[in-house]
Amino acid sequence: QSVAGSIVARGSEAQPGRTHKLFIINEEAAEGEETLDVRERQNTRLVRKGALVAEVRYIDGVVGYRVDGRTYQAHGSAAELGVSAGDGIRLENDCRFYALRDGLLEQKDNTLSCQAAYVHKGSVNLASGNLRFEGAVVIEGDIESGATVEITGPLIVQGSIDGARVSCTGNIEVKGGVNTGRQGYLHVGGNAHLGFIENSVVHVRGDLAVQRSIAHSLVISGGAIVIEDESRGTIMGGLVSAWQAVVCARFGTQEGQVT
Repeated sequence: QSVAGSIVARGSEAQPGRTHKLFIINEEAAEGEETLDVRERQNTRLVRKGALVAEVRYIDGVVGYRVDGRTYQAHGSAAELGVSAGDGIRLENDCRFYALRDGLLEQKDNTLSCQAAYVHKGSVNLASGNLRFEGAVVIEGDIESGATVEITGPLIVQGSIDGARVSCTGNIEVKGGVNTGRQGYLHVGGNAHLGFIENSVVHVRGDLAVQRSIAHSLVISGGAIVIEDESRGTIMGGLVSAWQAVVCARFGTQEGQVT
């Protein structure tokens, strides 16, 4: 039947409030609707050319409703917030930031930029050879046993680090875990965000965030060490040292392993 003249969906416009913030669009969330505050994230992220990577939104005011029932907040002003578009980023309508190229998204001194990045297809191993690069790097695989990776800049590893020697002067994000063994190490000049650490030597100049656990490792941080799992996060065995704080749900084990 025809729906002419009938209301099939109804939305309402969001109204601005008094406080707005810059939000990074989380490309891993469904339809990019969930967002992360870039100031809480504190690390780089791979973005694609033409993608909406960030926008200024009010965190108060009147919530709006899209015609499919989803909620949204009114857009704020980037100029008023003091956030600008740097190299590799385009600002539209004073609120939305778009990537002009594939690269790593980064914020420094309230400027959002997209660094040109070298993307290594697959894993770094004995077959591919060691990797040394000046600039941002994305490894679309693992860093395997025996490999050496030396990066002057930020580094994203889509897989894990296993028995390798890895150093970078910028921030690092490892989607999987880190297990360097006795022969390997991970040295980071900026902040680090890792899945887990096990049987490893890890030195981080800035803050270290670990999703699940640290086990039987030597971990030193010039900032804070935070285990993000607030209910089951564990640090057990080994030595952990931080200049600011160590935040974790559980320390040590019932078996009495020295931590």
